[in-house]
Amino acid sequence: MSEASAVLALDATGQAEAVRSGLLTARELLSLSVARIEEADAAVNAVVYVDQHAVERAGTPAGAGTVVGAEPAPFAGVPILLKDLGVAALGHPDHQGSIARKDAGCAFDHDSAVVRRLRAGGFVPIGRTNSAEFGLHSETRNLAYGLTRNPWDVSRSAGGSSGGSAAAVAAGMTALAQGTDGGGSLRNPAAHCGLVALKVSRGTISEAPAGESLYGISQTGVLTRSVRDARAVLALLAGREPGDAVVSPGLVRGGMTGDAARPLRIGVLDHDPGGVYEVSPEIRSAVLETAGLLEGLGHVVEPAWPAAMFPDEFAERWFAALLPFAKVARDRAAHAAEAAGATPRFDPITEHWAALAASQTSAEHVEAMGWFDGFRQRVQSWWEEFDVLLCPVLPLQPQPAGQFAGGDDGIAESIRILRFTPQANMTGLPAVSVPAGFAGGVPVGVQLVGAYGADLQLLDLAESLETARPWRTSVLASA
Repeated sequence: MSEASAVLALDATGQAEAVRSGLLTARELLSLSVARIEEADAAVNAVVYVDQHAVERAGTPAGAGTVVGAEPAPFAGVPILLKDLGVAALGHPDHQGSIARKDAGCAFDHDSAVVRRLRAGGFVPIGRTNSAEFGLHSETRNLAYGLTRNPWDVSRSAGGSSGGSAAAVAAGMTALAQGTDGGGSLRNPAAHCGLVALKVSRGTISEAPAGESLYGISQTGVLTRSVRDARAVLALLAGREPGDAVVSPGLVRGGMTGDAARPLRIGVLDHDPGGVYEVSPEIRSAVLETAGLLEGLGHVVEPAWPAAMFPDEFAERWFAALLPFAKVARDRAAHAAEAAGATPRFDPITEHWAALAASQTSAEHVEAMGWFDGFRQRVQSWWEEFDVLLCPVLPLQPQPAGQFAGGDDGIAESIRILRFTPQANMTGLPAVSVPAGFAGGVPVGVQLVGAYGADLQLLDLAESLETARPWRTSVLASA
């Protein structure tokens, strides 16, 4: 491995230490990252925009992070990529995976609280990553920028909708990348690409000034190569901003954790209780192997899960809750394109969701949101007796790229496959995807779901797995 590849294969904490120690400058690190994007992106199609001024600013106080007391910011000079959906960064495009918004030239005129906190921590946002249009797809593919592929095997999918961010990190372009998760959009691509991704408890990371995304269903987070990076970035991003409607009980307590020293009671689920989707042997094996590791670490592990997570009507209620947001996103993009003199164009899945939304009544939407109040109470009550649920992220390993491109059947399949992730979004619970090895040359991931506010307890558990079963963190690191 070359010296450049060795640096790019480090996690963000390692890259920050390399800059602090003088092994290389912040400008050199960013230049290496941009060069890696230019080298690798033709194969994976992860990055849709590179900030050409980022490298020029690196090494300056504004470019390399603020100074905290007499010490530099913890991640001074470390490059980060942001998903092309959600968090605002001054001057960056705001396309949301939409060709209509791209044709309209939509761009941000401010930094969001998340980006402000990342910059304060020393991170340098150097570009944007590909996203499914408006985050509505389980694969990262759109008319604006095309299909993102898995760096471990470019014939396979990188997942979605934060697949661009996952592919970029796995390919060695940056040590970590920001994403969003409204139904598994961080955890699914993390599992496909061999990364760590924490979907935080609702009210942990502020979406200011935009307010809660999808009524708090979607959260911002990062895809990382190590649990220590996930923990450090959570410390940077967690916190209330003025006007936030919901604050996680973990923030109120000041710890976001339970008693990590005691043996935890962990329920294990290795199949789909509803029988909707058969879990592959590789995924089941990974879940059961992880259960054995946790038991060996002293935890109480048993087959158990909250039956309330899998009601027959969940998918119908979930769609009813989210459909209006899809239609609003589509209509805003159409108006922006028309104002710019362009003809609005949209992906089939966006038109599918928008058409369903047009036939929904406001009463049906309100009824769905009310149903989820009861669902949240029923599901969260399981964590009164248990600490953690161990289960699959997805029922299958990465499938052939373009797996959901087959018209209405592909759209239906892209939704049907989400059997284990959207429940955490609808209940506000924290959930983390962690690598669990490889099968057939591509990564396998498993999911840990915790009690509301117990984000750090999940990271403690994930870190114990990382220590017991070290994982390869990027294509570069495995070379």
